[in-house]
Amino acid sequence: VSPASSWGKLRTRVQAVETGCLILPLAAWPPIWFSTATVIMWVAVVLTVLTGIDYVISAIKDSRTRS
Repeated sequence: VSPASSWGKLRTRVQAVETGCLILPLAAWPPIWFSTATVIMWVAVVLTVLTGIDYVISAIKDSRTRS
């Protein structure tokens, strides 16, 4: 089991904010809010990919040290 990295914790926070932004009724809000929510969503996507890569690299390094 890999411990949560600081990148993973950041990703979780960004995803929480992004989810909150996307479930708000933004149609009644100024258009900038929807654009901001969309940008935050893409930041969360990028962080998800990066933390996935980080966890894979960490698992490979860990498996090599155990052998």
